[in-house]
Amino acid sequence: MVQQKLVFSEKTHKDDGIYQDEPELRFPEFKNDWKTQIFDENLSIISGKGFKASEYVDEGIPILKIDNVGYNKIKWENKDFLPYNYRHEYPNLILKKEDIVLALNRPITNNQLKMAKLTSEDGECILYQRVGKIDVNESKLEKNFIYYLLYKEIFKFVLKTAIGSDQPFISTNKLKELRFSVPILNEQKKIANFLLVIDKKIELLEKKHQLFKDFKNYSMQQIFTSKLRCVEFDEKWVWLNFKDIFKTISTKKYQIKSSEINEKGLYEVVDQGQQDIAGYNDDNSKLFMKLPIIVYGDHTTFVKYRNSPFIVGADGVKLLSLAINADMKYMYYALDYFNIKPEGYKRHFSIIKKIDLPIPSLNEQKYISSFFSKLDDEINFLKLQIENTKRFKKGLLQKMFV
Repeated sequence: MVQQKLVFSEKTHKDDGIYQDEPELRFPEFKNDWKTQIFDENLSIISGKGFKASEYVDEGIPILKIDNVGYNKIKWENKDFLPYNYRHEYPNLILKKEDIVLALNRPITNNQLKMAKLTSEDGECILYQRVGKIDVNESKLEKNFIYYLLYKEIFKFVLKTAIGSDQPFISTNKLKELRFSVPILNEQKKIANFLLVIDKKIELLEKKHQLFKDFKNYSMQQIFTSKLRCVEFDEKWVWLNFKDIFKTISTKKYQIKSSEINEKGLYEVVDQGQQDIAGYNDDNSKLFMKLPIIVYGDHTTFVKYRNSPFIVGADGVKLLSLAINADMKYMYYALDYFNIKPEGYKRHFSIIKKIDLPIPSLNEQKYISSFFSKLDDEINFLKLQIENTKRFKKGLLQKMFV
């Protein structure tokens, strides 16, 4: 493991107007002060061109638009193309591996900066308007170090200076005046290499996480269509209507208002949103304890399984208990698989009540629910590892940079 130590920084002001500083966490072999410079000294930024839809083609060089810039990665769910000869017409707008791009409109969403570095998997593409390409003078600055530093500094810069409250955008002219501190080149390289290792770990964890999710989805499709069954179970499945399987429990006694959901508290609050836990509350008189239970979002159609006490958050929550002798966890997985798609912000419970669900023997139900539970445990464990590693990296970005 790389040796590190914490040191106290002491900012001093020199007569020539240059600030010198050092970070809180540092590799012990480096003692030089960090020196402040302006973005425009060794960095430059250009924005792309607003190509017309009439120029698009079915096959060609992909256009990198603002929607393609994600959080530390490029997203290619939606692609448009320009003719290949645009490589020669707009050589300064051609993007390649290791190029740094920044969303200039709405640069921060979900409290994250939309900035990314292209990889070999992205291939060549062409820069569209309101996306900025940042070039680095690599004789003075280490590119990967600058990428990590800018992620931190531009995030702060946007919060202070972004123009427009609803659709804030970055002024490239103001960005060129951004001041930040950097160490000597060798220290830049060591910091970058250290953080690249952490990013690689996050990438591998995310790939493994996705593989388990894909495997679970595939397994659900195979099992619930009876294409995959354990040989020891040969009883025919029956199909029952939703209304014959479930009965609802009134939420009135267990419900609190949205305004009463807090960031901290004694008891978990579950609502109809996507997150497993909406927040917390301290009112034990509102605790729902008739467990296990299925939580269904009337407006959202999200399905949740709860096996520990909770408080119901706001309207739109349906609590489903069983009207038949069945395994609750199996019924949760079956309902999740055969669930309807949401049709906007409307009530869906009258629709979901019309579906039928497969009912195998109780022993097979338990076998299936145990199989999926083990997959969920691994998926949740990997998710926690990803979150913890990202949190560790965020802490390093705060301590390893001035």
